[in-house]
Parts: sequence; C-alpha cells; structure tokens
Amino acid sequence: MEEQEFFYTAELPKAFSEIPAELMGGKAKAIVKIINIADIYPDPENPPKHYKTEELAALAMDILKNGLRNPISLLSVNRQDKEVFQIISGEKRFRACLLARIERAPCTVIYKYNEKNEEILLPPRNYFEKAKIYAEAINRGLYTEESIARSANLPQEEVHTTLLLLVFTQKEQNLLIQAGVPEQSAKKLAQMDANTRRGFLETIIHGTNVAAVCAKISETYAEEAAESQNHFQKTKFRIRGNGFFLNSINHAVETMREGGVNIDCNTEETATDTILTLTIPKATDSAT
Repeated sequence: MEEQEFFYTAELPKAFSEIPAELMGGKAKAIVKIINIADIYPDPENPPKHYKTEELAALAMDILKNGLRNPISLLSVNRQDKEVFQIISGEKRFRACLLARIERAPCTVIYKYNEKNEEILLPPRNYFEKAKIYAEAINRGLYTEESIARSANLPQEEVHTTLLLLVFTQKEQNLLIQAGVPEQSAKKLAQMDANTRRGFLETIIHGTNVAAVCAKISETYAEEAAESQNHFQKTKFRIRGNGFFLNSINHAVETMREGGVNIDCNTEETATDTILTLTIPKATDSAT
C-alpha cells in the first residue's frame, strides 16, 4: 500500500532543527520538538505491544540517567480542536517515559498535508522558541549543549549563543520578532550588558529603521570584542584561589569515569595545603 511509505522512519530527522524536513516528496514535513507525554497516544490501528517489566524498568532508568537518545516518532493529529500526537515508532520509549514519570520529551513530529493538498500548518517557529527547546531539554537532563550540537551538526558555540537569547524577557522577545531583527543580531545584542541592550531596544520601540539598528549592533559588538581582546592581551591572568583548579580536576575525573576509567580522587586538607591523590588503574593488555 502506497501509504506505508509514510511510515519509513529512516528518513525522519532525529536532531533539533529550526527548519522542518520534507518527507514523501513534499507530502509531509517533520521537525524535532519537545512534546507533553500526556498528549501522546498509541496508534489505534495497532494493538499495544507486550514488553517485559524489567525491560521497561531498565530503559526508564537509562533515560533518567542518560536522556532520550532517539526521539519518539509521532504523527500530529487534530482531535476536538486540540493537537495531539499518535505514535509511529518508539512505543517502548514512550512507555518507559511513562514509567519514569517524565512529563516532556523530544519527539520527531510529522505534519501531513490535508486531503485538498493544502499547505500544512506548523507551529510558529523563531529563534527564541528554538532557545526554549534547547533550554528545556538541558534542564530536564535529556540533552547537554554538547549533545545538541553533535546531533544537530552545529558548533557548540552556536548552541551556547542560542541559549543566551533567553536573557530577553518575553516582552522583549516579542518586540525583536515583530520588528524583524535577524537571529544573529539578536544573539550579538544578548551578549552585551543590560544597559546597552536596553538602549537598542528603546531605539526599536521609537521606530528607528531596523536595518540601521542591526548595523549599529554589529558595530558595537565588534568594538566590544576588540576592546575585550586588547584588555586580555594587556592584563596578566592571575588566579587568586584554588577553586578554579579543583573544579577543573573534578571535571576531568568525572569525564574519565564516564569513559569507563575507574579513577579515584581523594582530597586531604591540612593547615596550609590541599593534598590531592589521584589513583588511576594501569592499562591492561587485552591480548593477554
């Protein structure tokens, strides 16, 4: 049956993206977004599958610890004037989320054209919504900045600057979107101090040409970046406490442990010193 092509999940996007991916030669679109688990329903055409309780429990624990590595694939459905979502693939992951009492999770949502082949209506998307999706996924432990960047094939710095957009209040976000301020200009503005941001926002409110405002934002951002670089080159870097060093060591230890190295770190305080003892197992020859 030709409709079965629609359920070919290998072509579905699995990473956060601002631009929907086209499916079935343009007959449908898909995008990865955070969805309420309560709005997800099994496919009524397919009976629920049976999973062993211990399998679901193990998967639930893994999701709580490591996040949902592969989004659940859903079909957007309008039910009584409310958008809900029908499972296409990932029923086991969905039921594990229920078991783990996870309220929201990243999902690949598919939107189809209607019977008249009219354009499908996707939820409005802008760079602030993207920042909110990233932040929620990170706050719920489902992703990190690094894993979002890796899955979306983006530089980690771009994910970081996207998150900085949330420094704007909702009112300021609405103002920037309605004025047509591009994403890169908004990101530069977000990295400036509060007084500078407020000044630029005031110029937009008073009707100053947006193109001129964006040009001035870029100019100011470049001047501040150059000034910061000059200050860094002229100023000697001095660490006044050991907290920075200890945090770096702890981060390195955790990274080694996550990589499977059973490293041990002990700290001993004396009247004058902090003594660190690192115990690292020797590498074994797997051939022996």
